[in-house]
Amino acid sequence: MSTRDRRSSYADDIRLARQQHTVDPDCWSVHAAGDLDPEGWVRVSHSGVVLPEQGWKLHVSAAVFTAPTVLRQVLPVLFRSLTVFKVAASPESLGRLNDGTRGLSQVGKFITVYPVDDDHAVHLAAALDTATTGLRGPAIPSDRAFRTGSIVHSRYGGFGGLTFQTRTGEVVRAIRSPDGELVPDLRRGSFSPPDWVTDPFHSAGATERPSSRSLVIGERFLLTGLLRRSARGCVYVAVDLERNRPCVVKQARAGSFQLPDGSDARALLRHECDVLRALAPDRRFPRILDLVEEDDGCYLVMNDVAAKSLQDHVLPLRCRGRTVPMGQVVRWGRCLTAMLEQVHAAGFIYQDLKSTNVLVRPDDELGLVDFECAYPPDQSSVLPGAGTRGYVSPGQRAGEAPEIADDIYGLGALLLYLSTGVEPSLIADPDRLLARPLHLLNPAIAPELVTVIHHCLAPDPVDRFRTVAAVDRALASVDATSARPAPPRQGHALSYRSEDEVRTRYRRLAHRVGDTLCSAARRDPESGTAWWISRHPLSAGVPTRDVNTGVAGTVLALAELVADLEDPAHREILSAGAAWLLQSPPPGREQLPGLYVGEAGTAAAVLRAGQVLADPRLVGIAVDRGRWIASLPHDSPDLFNGTAGRLRFHLLLWDETGSIDHLTAAVAAGERLVTTACTVGTNESCWPIPPGYGALSGNAYLGYAHGAAGVADALLDLYEVTGEARYLGAARAAAHWLERLAIPALDDGSGLNWPSRAGAEPAAPYWCHGAAGIGRFWLHAARLDVLENARDIARRSVLTTARGSRWAGPTLCHGLSGSIELLLDAYQDDLDMSHLAEARSFGRLLEPLAVEIGAGLAWSSESPYVISPDYNVGYAGLADVLLRLAEPEKRPHGLGRAAFRPGNRCHQ
Repeated sequence: MSTRDRRSSYADDIRLARQQHTVDPDCWSVHAAGDLDPEGWVRVSHSGVVLPEQGWKLHVSAAVFTAPTVLRQVLPVLFRSLTVFKVAASPESLGRLNDGTRGLSQVGKFITVYPVDDDHAVHLAAALDTATTGLRGPAIPSDRAFRTGSIVHSRYGGFGGLTFQTRTGEVVRAIRSPDGELVPDLRRGSFSPPDWVTDPFHSAGATERPSSRSLVIGERFLLTGLLRRSARGCVYVAVDLERNRPCVVKQARAGSFQLPDGSDARALLRHECDVLRALAPDRRFPRILDLVEEDDGCYLVMNDVAAKSLQDHVLPLRCRGRTVPMGQVVRWGRCLTAMLEQVHAAGFIYQDLKSTNVLVRPDDELGLVDFECAYPPDQSSVLPGAGTRGYVSPGQRAGEAPEIADDIYGLGALLLYLSTGVEPSLIADPDRLLARPLHLLNPAIAPELVTVIHHCLAPDPVDRFRTVAAVDRALASVDATSARPAPPRQGHALSYRSEDEVRTRYRRLAHRVGDTLCSAARRDPESGTAWWISRHPLSAGVPTRDVNTGVAGTVLALAELVADLEDPAHREILSAGAAWLLQSPPPGREQLPGLYVGEAGTAAAVLRAGQVLADPRLVGIAVDRGRWIASLPHDSPDLFNGTAGRLRFHLLLWDETGSIDHLTAAVAAGERLVTTACTVGTNESCWPIPPGYGALSGNAYLGYAHGAAGVADALLDLYEVTGEARYLGAARAAAHWLERLAIPALDDGSGLNWPSRAGAEPAAPYWCHGAAGIGRFWLHAARLDVLENARDIARRSVLTTARGSRWAGPTLCHGLSGSIELLLDAYQDDLDMSHLAEARSFGRLLEPLAVEIGAGLAWSSESPYVISPDYNVGYAGLADVLLRLAEPEKRPHGLGRAAFRPGNRCHQ
């Protein structure tokens, strides 16, 4: 962009204004977001201002191109008024707010202001409105504008200090009701203050009440359902009342997505309408029925095509461990080149190829939708840099004039998706789409197709195909029959270094993750504690105590690093992190006892830290905490939140101490699971999730995190200790249910995967709900030789994980790391070198996804924008996986009995 680098911070502007517009600059604090908080804020406070818990907050909106002017006008008002406020950290951060990346409720919220009371809010809003008269910014969906056309908005909500944790582990921003109860501070897509508050702006006559909108557009098109919502507007299904036919209505909301030339999203929609008319008539593209202009926006009405997106076609295949057949990839690739050739012939560059913009019709032909980015070649677009990350070329991302090479790059990204299942938009570094060998992502890919994809995705447009016709000719020469299923991997075929070098490399990578964890730690020198802020949406930006997303998981990861690598700096932070867990209060309205969410996991982390640090005090505190946890009532049965996880934790304490009270607590948990099992068939059992757990409640899951596999695995742990047939019987009944609901996976049906619940389609083969987690239970049963078909089912689960999850992201819960865990478990079980080779190949897929942070290393979560020090959904858990790859024969998977036992070689 021309006015400011997108990554530069607004902090310097704010510090300069502090010196210019205050008489007491030393009383003002300006805290800028750090390198590990790219989505953060610049926070400004005054030592003499005490804020209430909640009230009417103000938001000043801005587009990226108007932000410097808005900030310059607003800062004098804010500094004179002695108020607390925050500003989006950088143009890049503001851009992600405004495009909806951080949630639609956050669109436009460039500056947030926290008045001290209602009178202050009204006075300050008026002053800010005066200061910004004539300036432009997007409307904020969750707020109400101070007046029509104003960029100053208001909303009642919490001022950042109140949160509570739900039983599923989500941290929720809260406000306090009149009776003192904490209730969710809901950020909806429309202005909706709590019923009990008085609106000071309305009382003062400072605002207009919004008018209700009709569901009939242009007196003809009845909106009947919402397809999707974005920062620019909504897409609806509708009925043409005149012709009695279905249609689709695309809205561009007035004032949204404001552009430097003074226009907004409505201009983009009108442009899309012009493009589609130029392409008509062509059934591969939407047919225009009408363009309706109304006060609240512009509406483009198109014919309803009975089709699903390419993404919706590929996702079910991935969940069955399959990829699109090579012949189909080639055929669809040629369909795409034909459509792009037509677009180019009409004088446009499409510029927005992605899996959700390509439709698969019932006749298996393809169509294209969403043409607002389509512009003539060499003509500057009103949307410089527009498109979808991962699919846009480097030149398009830099805002250069559109050219045919941009569409060829997008086509290459789409072919990558079709042939490997890897979604380009989720890669942390969009310049590294080809950093991983395509034959590792899909061993059956046709070699000629690999060449086509590489040619399309060349960084320099000179090195790409010159025309889509040239791409079509190259695709026509692909021999789809040359794609063959890969044979089982043998030995160390993928170890491109000596075995010692490979192990040393993984230890070094793990060490760099530890360095990142240490640099990301927040320190309190007075208390000597250290903690981490999860960047995952579940944690709402506050420190939590859990294993899943919280300090306990980070402490667990550091403990394993210290046990293996013995770095004094890591040891110091581990000790400080354990100390924080001892001092911090639980964040919820109730005590949560679970292993991955709750106090069992927190105590397990303290126990492991005590073992590694040889600190009997920490071990003793964990033991005492276990006795208290045993006194809590049982509720959910699952491993993640509930009784099965508690059972495993009490066995960790039994293994550590040999004290009968911990075994008694484990037995009590086992009895609870046995007596609450729900019979669903002949000698089949499951465990439904009770009320109070959000969307989980009422469902009986199959998977490891929340379902029968995890519960049965914990019961097998208890059976191993007690020899009690009741626990084995309950585990067998769960296994029978799992066996009946198993679904053949992989192209030849040789693998197995499972639905998340009975009657559903297969889940992705992840640790939480799919084969990577359920396979762990079957391996356990096979090792104990307690189920007739366990060995074969375990083998087929491992096969699905090895061949059907290579497209996944990096994390333990939903990605490659969880797959590596199962593959190494299988290797330790039977010492089959092919399992180790498969695990090492996953390690090679994992490495290029890493993000360099100083001298350290991290990986993103499910979102490429979220880099978080979490165990299950962040980069902390990867440390243990890397250590396992470095010592695959001995190191067990994390948070299991083998990892904690005093006899484990890592025990200090």
